[in-house]
Amino acid sequence: MVNYNNYIPSLETIFNILKCILIVSNALVIVGSLFVLVSGRDLGEPEFKSNHSVLIFACIMVIMFCSLGIFSVWRQHFALVVTYAVLMTIALVLEIAELSKEDVGSFFASAAVVICAYVYAFLIRHYEKNEEMKRVFAHQAAKI
Repeated sequence: MVNYNNYIPSLETIFNILKCILIVSNALVIVGSLFVLVSGRDLGEPEFKSNHSVLIFACIMVIMFCSLGIFSVWRQHFALVVTYAVLMTIALVLEIAELSKEDVGSFFASAAVVICAYVYAFLIRHYEKNEEMKRVFAHQAAKI
């Protein structure tokens, strides 16, 4: 008989994988935004064709947004990770309105990052509750 528990990763492993995915994906977006900001290329987006100040503003906002994502994931701060995930969800909903064939892959990659952020946030909450339970039990055991 096969023991499937040997093949299922632990919550800690999943937690670390999600942390790496979120940090790397946000770092790549920051690098891409810095490239666009430095080069001044509009990447063929029609809304940036004649208005480079909008392009600069968009790049700065993306860099700040992804920095929030990296900081919140790195510090394992539940409220900031949830805030990042909600803001990313809103951005995805707004992106649906102007989704083209070329953007479908990017959309699904962003959706996967959002799902990772929500799962990561709830794993943070799970670990916080476990630590609280350990503290309560240790306190109760110390009383006895």
